[in-house]
Amino acid sequence: MNIVVDTNIIFSAILNSRGKIGELLINKPFEINYLAPDFLLSELQLHSSKIKKISGLNMAQYEAIKKYVIQHIAFIDLNGISRKSWEIAIDLIGKTDEMDIPFVALAIQWNAFLWTGDKKLIKELEKKNFESVLSTDLLHLKYFG
Repeated sequence: MNIVVDTNIIFSAILNSRGKIGELLINKPFEINYLAPDFLLSELQLHSSKIKKISGLNMAQYEAIKKYVIQHIAFIDLNGISRKSWEIAIDLIGKTDEMDIPFVALAIQWNAFLWTGDKKLIKELEKKNFESVLSTDLLHLKYFG
């Protein structure tokens, strides 16, 4: 099963690597392939100061936890996403948040589920009958009971 991981999931895992999200990412179930747009790495770098401030981590601790959390994620170049997948994603997202478009486009391209904690995004996708969204609780229940 392919699962596209949204940025907020990674942020949450770095802030609490021992929670449900951390457990799912670090102890990846065999049948799951985690995917993310390659620009997610840039987003992590951009927000590293904020994450370190919130978490109380120093740079070395932050880098170690980040590496641990993202170790099972395949980062995909957005140039490999078809024009049709981009168009569908744009239609689905509307004006909700343009930063979410690449995640939805990647999910469409790879016939994957989108794992996000963004309630506004989930609501918008559900409104447009996009049913390939997974919650942390559902994923955790399925694999870790």
